[in-house]
Amino acid sequence: MSKTADKGDAERTRDLDTKEVWTAVAVQTGLCIVLLILVLWGANFKEGSGLRFAHFGPGTANVPISVMGVDVHSWGRWSILIVFLVIMEIAQTWTHKIYKRWYRYSVRAHGISGMSKRNTMCLVTLWRVTTWFPSIFKWLLVIATQMFQFLVPALLARIVMSNVVDYRILV
Repeated sequence: MSKTADKGDAERTRDLDTKEVWTAVAVQTGLCIVLLILVLWGANFKEGSGLRFAHFGPGTANVPISVMGVDVHSWGRWSILIVFLVIMEIAQTWTHKIYKRWYRYSVRAHGISGMSKRNTMCLVTLWRVTTWFPSIFKWLLVIATQMFQFLVPALLARIVMSNVVDYRILV
């Protein structure tokens, strides 16, 4: 095969992959919009669980907030919790991007880690153990409090950090 034929195949593959990626993003965006419309249209945010779900800020008499037994009833405590969630999400996003890239493309794909098998397995096991609780903490927090407010800072921090890491890889 000639180099031009190889180049043409690569371009067609890249174009197909790009189209598929745009389609996947469009489908997910559509699903997200439909979900938001259904929630906003059907939910009662003035009382009960709807009020808890839509509440932002520290706990009040109508909407008390307790996180792992700690009452979050002041702006100071609420701010500490939000800052902690942001810092935790930034750290988790950065460490996951670095670790998963190493694990996926070096260890799993090629069996090369840059260290002994024993040290590699020790590191992999340590990663799995130490990332378990932080990875589920925010979900436990949302389930226990029934509040959306604790997902928003983590989402924004994850998007920003992920874009910073991905941009550095691309450039």
